[in-house]
Amino acid sequence: MRTARAVVGKPSTPTPLGRFFVEESIALRASDAGDGLDNVGGTLGTAVFHGCVRLADAMMRWLVTRIGPGTPVTVTR
Repeated sequence: MRTARAVVGKPSTPTPLGRFFVEESIALRASDAGDGLDNVGGTLGTAVFHGCVRLADAMMRWLVTRIGPGTPVTVTR
């Protein structure tokens, strides 16, 4: 189990809380939007997006080597 700080949805478009699972893995190029915080901005621990969850690049690299489809994910406050 691993816990991570994230950038989440703003109050008008909140990130849903609850239990989910990884549906699929998608390989992105380093220049693609959505590949961690380097390309989309935001400060960890803030609520500024449209319900999306953004993680630090180092956490994304850690995750992609360890999880795959079917892995449970719990989103809490």
